[in-house]
Amino acid sequence: MDERIINILNILETDDSLSQREISRRANISLGTVNALISRCIRTGLVKVKKLNSRNIRYMLTPEGMKELTRKSMAYIKRSYQAILEVEQKVRELAEEKTGEGKNIILLGAEDEIYQIAARTLQAANIGFQHVTSNEELPREGNCFVIHWDPDFCEPEGQGIEIRNIFSRG
Repeated sequence: MDERIINILNILETDDSLSQREISRRANISLGTVNALISRCIRTGLVKVKKLNSRNIRYMLTPEGMKELTRKSMAYIKRSYQAILEVEQKVRELAEEKTGEGKNIILLGAEDEIYQIAARTLQAANIGFQHVTSNEELPREGNCFVIHWDPDFCEPEGQGIEIRNIFSRG
């Protein structure tokens, strides 16, 4: 199903008294597209229209619309959970391998959700680590292994330390 429809269903689920113009603004899609998508939702039975008066209407999710929204939400949660498990496994495997080689583990990145996943994984595996938030904080040399997750991070030149992005395939 079109992600824009899911977005509209989410918006209507939180507030069914919105105009198409307001739905358009919240969904960040054109008014004409919102009109076409809502019409499609009505035709497919995901949304019904209730006329409040001569000027106002209300778009309400039908039970089928709620089912579709629930299916999409469950699929999203399952994909997200699988991705978290993969990150945990990669962090654990890399850290176990590198600490087995006698290297110290450094987590490089903001204290965001990815950091929380990596830090909790290392803590659960009883693997010590240091956390730094910028290249400048990295040691200039030493027996360390750096795990990072920032797509904009550039590996520092000539520091002689091993660095790996946990989202890389390598």
